[in-house]
Amino acid sequence: MSTSQIYPVYKVKLKLGIQDPDMPSSRYHTILFIQTDAQGIHYEPTKYDDPETDENFFSKELIGHTRALSYPKNWNDILKPIPAPEKQEALNKVTMKTEPIKNWDPVTFYEPG
Repeated sequence: MSTSQIYPVYKVKLKLGIQDPDMPSSRYHTILFIQTDAQGIHYEPTKYDDPETDENFFSKELIGHTRALSYPKNWNDILKPIPAPEKQEALNKVTMKTEPIKNWDPVTFYEPG
């Protein structure tokens, strides 16, 4: 590997298997992918084949580049400590609809208005 080698970084969107019936527009699972060779794209410790071959593929957008020497260590150092977002909606048994929530523990729904 050359010391000046760079990898392209993509934002990839995959269609969700089941869309939220309460959302008016489509939602996507969005992933960062770093293309380390021509055969595959990956982030995380496991390899992921080209997302364009995934049946749920929606789009792929080049958002930048990263130096090969800094990948994956610098990426892991930055991204691993970031916690996943908390759940943002839940089934309200009173209205029988999925609704946004203020708190998860205990589940607290927003009031009208």
